[in-house]
Amino acid sequence: MQDIRDAMNDSDKHEDLWNNCLAIDATITLNVLLSTGGPGDGFEIVCAATTGEPLYGNHYFMNWGFRREFSLSSGELADVCAAYAIEDGRQYLNRN
Repeated sequence: MQDIRDAMNDSDKHEDLWNNCLAIDATITLNVLLSTGGPGDGFEIVCAATTGEPLYGNHYFMNWGFRREFSLSSGELADVCAAYAIEDGRQYLNRN
């Protein structure tokens, strides 16, 4: 973090920061909220930004100040995506 703070005030360091960046990977994260409040739970599905393909997901449980995640297996991910008609994560962008 200190390198980032330094780069914000020095253009040469900022250029070095960019030159040493391997990649910036964009994804789309979809949250299927099953319940809210305390406690709450749902599914978090991460999709590729370019294709919308679901990549991986978690089931999460939240209570006040606490969050626990459980990774979905590939079969569980496929089942969740089928149940909630998530074929292409891009379909949820810019929805009103």
